Amino acid sequence: MPGQKWTPEEEMKLRELVKTNLTAQQIGHILKRSTNAVRRKIRRLKLKAAHKGLLDIKPTFSEAVEEIIKKIRLVPLETMETIKAPEIPAGAGDEEQAILHLTDIHVGRKTDTFNALIAKIRMVYLINKTLKIVSLHRIAGPIKVLNVFITGDIINSEDVGYRVDLSELEMILRDQVFGKQGAVALLTWVLKVFLENFEQVNVYCVRGNHGRGPKGTSERTNWDDVVYYTLQVKFEDNPRIKFNIADSFYQIVKIYNKKFLLAHGDQIRGGTYGIPLYGLLQRMLRWATSMPEMWDYFFCGHWHVVSEIEQNNQVLYVGGTFVSDDEYTLRQYGWNACTKQVLLFIHPRQGISARYKINLLNAKKMEVVNGNHD
Repeated sequence: MPGQKWTPEEEMKLRELVKTNLTAQQIGHILKRSTNAVRRKIRRLKLKAAHKGLLDIKPTFSEAVEEIIKKIRLVPLETMETIKAPEIPAGAGDEEQAILHLTDIHVGRKTDTFNALIAKIRMVYLINKTLKIVSLHRIAGPIKVLNVFITGDIINSEDVGYRVDLSELEMILRDQVFGKQGAVALLTWVLKVFLENFEQVNVYCVRGNHGRGPKGTSERTNWDDVVYYTLQVKFEDNPRIKFNIADSFYQIVKIYNKKFLLAHGDQIRGGTYGIPLYGLLQRMLRWATSMPEMWDYFFCGHWHVVSEIEQNNQVLYVGGTFVSDDEYTLRQYGWNACTKQVLLFIHPRQGISARYKINLLNAKKMEVVNGNHD
């Protein structure tokens, strides 16, 4: 009966129970109230508790995550060493910028063919392929700037029974975020390599649905954001990398004269008629007129399928996932997860000039990019 007014009988019973050695949880069980509700009532009534622990109110999930983000912003972390800007070949043609759409890594998830080690192997392969393709494009013209679109579900969560099946969980949430094989360590390495190969790196982040807390908590409180803000602090002394972390569920990014709408994609729940692309296209039509500014391209993840569809001069790009043999996707939607990430190039006048789908299943063994990745 959370949220209901306390009756005089309940208050009287509470006055008796606080004199015992019962815990707040035990009192809550007797009164059919939450533990925090009991503690708050004790404070409001200014009751003298039998022991100090009875008054310690534990933070909610949202409060805990917000406190972590606050401390990340304020407390100095180990920052990256100075990384010298590379010399970019001049080339003969127009300068372009690269865009890497990075989405649905799901660190902490395991299947028959996926775990944290395989995620690392696939990431190394992705970076190798990205740098190789960029080097080929640099023959035609200079590419000095890389834009990284990160559209959420970086970690898998440990919310068993809600978003996660127990059999899918490889590591606890703390390790998914901060562990040696966690998201922060992996993406720190990725961005360091990019800084060694581009003059400027711009990172645009939106949160996914897996990083949210239990039911009833704010959708704006998300472990993806903890990852993003930690990375921002680690690189804050390097002027060649900029982070843009969305406050809302989306953000609009401008590159040259084109605008990109970034969102995770879970806003379209279940698709329409069981076909998520149909639902995404319908939502594109609505967002085209309801968003505060116009945009040309819509990038999202969530659906674990790679697609490109043009509609009314706007283009939808749906990203894949790092996870293979994803039983949830097969059971829920009827298709196998697409283990591909997308690299694009944008011309200052023509817009998107090239697109590459990089198949992570081709990553057969650990590779090396500019040194070892421990």
